[in-house]
Amino acid sequence: MKLTVADDLGYSGSYTKLVKVGSPPGDLGTTIYGGTITGNETWSVDGSPYHLQGSVTVARGATLTIESGTRVEGGGGVQLIVYGTLKATGVTFTWTDGLNQWTGIKFTGSGSSNSRLENCIIEHASGLFGGLVYDLGIINIIGSSPTITGCTIGSSSAANGFLIRNSSPVISNNIISGMQNSGIYLNSYNQYYPYTANQSFPTVTGNIISSSQNGIDINETSGGTYQKNNFSGSTSYGISYSGFTILDARNNNWGDPSGPLDDSDDRTSGGWYNPNGKGGRVSDRVMYDPWLGKPLTVTLTVQGGGKGTVTSDPAGIATNVSTISTAFGYGDNLHLTAKADEYHLFSGWSGGCTTKTGDCAMTLTGDFAVTASFDKDTVHAVRLNRPTPVYYPTLLEAYTNAVNGDTIQAWAVTYEETLTLNGNKRVTFSGGYDQGYTTVKGRTGLKGKLTLGNGVSVLENIVVR
Repeated sequence: MKLTVADDLGYSGSYTKLVKVGSPPGDLGTTIYGGTITGNETWSVDGSPYHLQGSVTVARGATLTIESGTRVEGGGGVQLIVYGTLKATGVTFTWTDGLNQWTGIKFTGSGSSNSRLENCIIEHASGLFGGLVYDLGIINIIGSSPTITGCTIGSSSAANGFLIRNSSPVISNNIISGMQNSGIYLNSYNQYYPYTANQSFPTVTGNIISSSQNGIDINETSGGTYQKNNFSGSTSYGISYSGFTILDARNNNWGDPSGPLDDSDDRTSGGWYNPNGKGGRVSDRVMYDPWLGKPLTVTLTVQGGGKGTVTSDPAGIATNVSTISTAFGYGDNLHLTAKADEYHLFSGWSGGCTTKTGDCAMTLTGDFAVTASFDKDTVHAVRLNRPTPVYYPTLLEAYTNAVNGDTIQAWAVTYEETLTLNGNKRVTFSGGYDQGYTTVKGRTGLKGKLTLGNGVSVLENIVVR
């Protein structure tokens, strides 16, 4: 609201102030007719939705905090301009009437670099802020470095999801879709010093960028970090880069395991060539290899005198054969689990696994070979059933060390040995146990000579063959 004050002598002055009024009858929320926030202000869930009927500016040094669950609705042509700090988590920014798009959010100057948008929905914005025709982003970042993370940006007719100029923002884990030009556009235009003074170096990681003409469009003078992004549905380029140095865009997913389409062979000048790629196209001087999902071979060897099975997550390995080779993707977090058959033991990993026992886990960055070893469990084959059990590899060793009244427990397997029972003691042989000696599941076999002498030996669930 603009207020003009005049005295009796004709002197006058005016000032502009943010004005809030009560909601229209029958409508919940708060209506704001525009203006400037000069202090610290909070928009709460209780006041939601906030109907912006005019553009709102957060002045340098001021802070606007918007509580989670709040809805901010902009009227046609309205924008939120931030010179200070904007903090919003779990907020929906959208249009008011479902017909006329608001324009978006603009971060301007270093005073807005501490701003943070997290897990927000930003939609139905035209992206045209007025002024220069290059200001065409739903989120415009000019000379600032805010953090935008976990947000969904789309349902818009805007040219770009992000317009970045002379800035180094953090843009991570967002979903950006349906832009007319680019999901992220690094613009070099400067009306006073064209192509020289606007260098942007954003950190762009973990975003899903889809269904735009270009995923990311980067100007001549800019660079940045581009890792673990997912590109799909780009009609022109996944990444378009017009610079003259190498842009590092490794470890991105281009929408197909074959990698990005690069049908311009610039290998003689240090570039790359991937004419059979079925993913998003890349321009020259973009370093994209290796990419996430690039086929890699994992070779597993199962060895030893025992038996067991190795399985993988993600699926692809489920085997007990001696050697198997399976294709996984670059960047996959591979988890191998070894499980020994009953009466056998997993002895450990060798080869590419850094851990020797337990599960084998790694992030694949190249072809990988690993060996799983299994052995027969001879250590626990027989035991004396005492309060603290004592284990032996054979029936004879257990009998030799037994005392009067002991019970010797044995697995439901066949023991090949000669057994002479002539001690002056009473011993019970109880057979047919599982590996953990918790359940009787069958009978114990003795393949060999059995000799009975002194003492008393009781045999339960034992078959002499």
